[in-house]
Amino acid sequence: MRTLETDRLIIRAFTLEDGDTYPRLLDAAFGADSSPEVKRVMFEYQVAADAGLALLHQPPYGDRAIVLRSSGEIVGSVGYAPCLMPFGQLPSFEPSTLFTSEVGLFWALFPDHQDHGYATRPPRQWSAMRSRSCGCGASSRPPRTTTPDR
Repeated sequence: MRTLETDRLIIRAFTLEDGDTYPRLLDAAFGADSSPEVKRVMFEYQVAADAGLALLHQPPYGDRAIVLRSSGEIVGSVGYAPCLMPFGQLPSFEPSTLFTSEVGLFWALFPDHQDHGYATRPPRQWSAMRSRSCGCGASSRPPRTTTPDR
């Protein structure tokens, strides 16, 4: 998936040089208590998945870095995630109690960078680009799930 740029942000693939930042983001955003080894494997998967899924002509699932244009600092992560839930219970979906698979939108920010509009701009850009560049369909409102604040 191509790099996205806004006036304040760059949304790009994670690279091996981001290896120190990714585990800190997991800890800050989710209170992750997994081992350093688990976090390393998760990070290496994110780096490899970007190119691997493109080669396989698959949807670009996975995390991408949200970077401040002004400083180059990673402030969070955004990406597509497979969601399996009973979406038919929502008014905007075909009525059903069955679980269906949808492409959902995921993001996490370091606490110091919350409340700056960084979590609203990437999803808008991502949704606008979705049908043009990744072949994921043209949903104007991808499902979003939330987790409670820690």
